[in-house]
Amino acid sequence: MHLGIDFGTSYTKLGYMEQGNFINLAGDETLIPTLVVYLPSREKLYFGKIALRLNQPGAQEARFFKLEMKRNPSFKLGPFTLNDIVREYFNYLRDEYIEPWGEKLESITVSVPNYFGLRARRILIEAIRQSFELDEVYLLPEPTAALLGYNVIHPLEYLEGDILCVDIGGGTTDFSFLSVTHKGNEIIMESQFQIGHDAFSGSEIDRGVLRSILNPLFKMQHGYGIPAPIINEKNLQGEERYWFNRLMGTAEQVKIEMGKQSRVYFNIPGFYRQDSLIFDLPAELLMVQLETIFTRLRNYINEHVREEAKRLGLLREGGFKLDYLLLLGGASQTRGVQQLIADICPGPEIVHPQDLSFNVVRGLSQWRQVGHSSLSIKSIYPFNFYIEK
Repeated sequence: MHLGIDFGTSYTKLGYMEQGNFINLAGDETLIPTLVVYLPSREKLYFGKIALRLNQPGAQEARFFKLEMKRNPSFKLGPFTLNDIVREYFNYLRDEYIEPWGEKLESITVSVPNYFGLRARRILIEAIRQSFELDEVYLLPEPTAALLGYNVIHPLEYLEGDILCVDIGGGTTDFSFLSVTHKGNEIIMESQFQIGHDAFSGSEIDRGVLRSILNPLFKMQHGYGIPAPIINEKNLQGEERYWFNRLMGTAEQVKIEMGKQSRVYFNIPGFYRQDSLIFDLPAELLMVQLETIFTRLRNYINEHVREEAKRLGLLREGGFKLDYLLLLGGASQTRGVQQLIADICPGPEIVHPQDLSFNVVRGLSQWRQVGHSSLSIKSIYPFNFYIEK
């Protein structure tokens, strides 16, 4: 088995290729929450969906611990260091999802954000090697894996030229400018700009759905709203944290359905405690109610991404001088997002994989085969990538 692990901020995906078919190791669960909870009473870490269900008093939660690898490598949860947390998370993936398949593990390729520096990458690769006791471990930048995954599904439509990769994930939106040149069997990707931005993400949209749509509807139907500490995500403990995670899961499902249909009907028993929530709404309401969140993405692109494009000579007469805009991430399927991106970034053709949620892990699972074939892929980073305080 040549395993691909898409280690996302909100969710992790696992899989490998077998006779041309992608095998999802998470099975019916599909996505594994990238979440850790420390329970002091048991001096133990819990991960994934088990962590989501914990409601014991005193439990400490880190929803996006992956980001601490870049922002705060000295992060701790109880007595556990960040290195401990990352290693134990991969132990959890190994024991719960990988070893039960009984396949011999030959290599592992794991995604890393393009903006991760050497220190964060070192934490990650050391944790994986300790967990799996395997020498053949690769770290592959997410845009590289995304291009590989896209080319697997679209073998006659290889992307090349100047590309802006926009990956709207659960915890962050990541931007990368890539210059891709096919020369014989060589692909050179010059990664000019890497940044993760967490003001607009799938989780922020889910929070907006919960606060601006679901909670007002619930209050209208029952005469009381969800308590402020839960809605505002302030100092959540035990049962409050359990209900917040549950409500966020419901908000995510509403967001997904609003992206698929022009009108949505929901009957949610036990939405909060014993009270249900029933509603029938036009999907356009999503963009109206969440305008402030969509404005954050618009402002960020206009103020930061366009400025970087100008510096790189990729902005001309107010428009992006790009060949393609590669749109990735499950949250990019949210109603209105693609049109918003097209309005902000006129000019380049917007392309996206058929399977947005699993595109990156498909590319990761192909890396061992591609990396040992006649195809050479080189990623070039700016000099400041190697300089960290």
